[in-house]
Amino acid sequence: MEINVQTYQNAIAEGNYDSVRENVSPETLKQNGLAATMAGIYTNVREATEAGHLIQAQLEVTYKVPTLISIETGVINLPLENYKKVNNFLEPEEIVPVNLYLVVTSEAINVSGLRIDLFSSVADYLADFTTKNAALNEAISEKLTLIEEEMAKPKPVVKEVPEEKKKPAARKTTRKTTATKKPAAKKTTAKKTTTTKKAAPKTTAKRTTATKPATKKD
Repeated sequence: MEINVQTYQNAIAEGNYDSVRENVSPETLKQNGLAATMAGIYTNVREATEAGHLIQAQLEVTYKVPTLISIETGVINLPLENYKKVNNFLEPEEIVPVNLYLVVTSEAINVSGLRIDLFSSVADYLADFTTKNAALNEAISEKLTLIEEEMAKPKPVVKEVPEEKKKPAARKTTRKTTATKKPAAKKTTAKKTTTTKKAAPKTTAKRTTATKPATKKD
């Protein structure tokens, strides 16, 4: 089975693909077994791909941490809902094989909460789906065991913080007051009074010329 990349993207965007979803409790899953629980989903996958349809077939296991097992047709290692990102890897005009991917979504599977694995091409799956379904059961069982082990781990103990320590002390903001420097008093310059000394009146002595009497000649 092959498909044009743009045709694939258009089909997902428009919802033109088969969709199946079932729910099961951990107790019922354990009681009935994984193979019996997945049998109906595998039938839907086989019938859809034989008809040349794209499909997303899901089983939700209702653990305390919800877990979604999804068998999806795709053209690259991306979940179906990320179809827009296909253009980052493939050209729209390319004709590519359609593959089956095993997608596990759970907070307990890894840090990202998502694990996706290429399982098989659709052509190989249809050539021997009984063997392929058994291999899928084994792969899913491994993932569920990992999830159950992760959920069974003790949670880190979070110490209760006393109420008075919860609220940080109000930060006291000290307002820096800048003292306004009083301008220096204007220096008053004493006006120097210059006393003008009045000059004493100049007295001119009147020169008296004595008149010598003439000597009388005998």
